[in-house]
Amino acid sequence: MFSKNDGLQNQPVLYRQRGIGEPQVLLDANKLSADGTTALAATEFSNDHRYLAYAISSGGSDWNKVRILDLKTNQPAARRAGMGEGVGHLVGEKWLLLQPLRRAQSRRK
Repeated sequence: MFSKNDGLQNQPVLYRQRGIGEPQVLLDANKLSADGTTALAATEFSNDHRYLAYAISSGGSDWNKVRILDLKTNQPAARRAGMGEGVGHLVGEKWLLLQPLRRAQSRRK
């Protein structure tokens, strides 16, 4: 995983690359808001690298919203967490809690 900004973008783009293959866009923060002021504040993988938790900050705010991306499907996970909520916190950029999300998803299958 790496990030890159072409110099004309408000925010860097997060990519993933497997081996020597072409890099794939994993998360483009420039598409998170029309004015480009939503920034990627932190990222952290789950222990099994199935999920990516990422915190976003809107309009320069100190408050972050945490979202979880399912890396197998490249789709947002079913639940999101705001600052202080119980699922998928990022505190000090460390993954704290994913088990409730996994249990909720396994019940849906």
